[in-house]
Amino acid sequence: MAPDRVLVDTPAARVVAEATDGQFALLPRHRDWVASLVPGVLAWYGEDGRETLAAVNGGLLVKSAHAVDVVTPSGMRGGDMASLQIAVEREIADNAEREAAARTALSRLEAGIIRRFVEPRRG
Repeated sequence: MAPDRVLVDTPAARVVAEATDGQFALLPRHRDWVASLVPGVLAWYGEDGRETLAAVNGGLLVKSAHAVDVVTPSGMRGGDMASLQIAVEREIADNAEREAAARTALSRLEAGIIRRFVEPRRG
């Protein structure tokens, strides 16, 4: 789950992720688990053994009974590692452009406020 959407809601036979203390795998009968995830790739495998990937920007993983929930500030589902890497790089570039535009707008706003204080008032 990301703040604005559910990325994946599907059964899985195994989940592989990386936490702050290293990579781990979860199977259905493993004990309940909570882990703080690092930015990276989350993988899960269906009953047929097929791997599915998602990029996550950190987050929290909670395994409780037979459910695994992952909450991340941002993430995206991908087909294979190469296509996921391209999508992540594109997202990073888009975010950098939006941040640059926001900084420019903020600078203009600050300059306008300063000008209003410095200009003599007309009465």
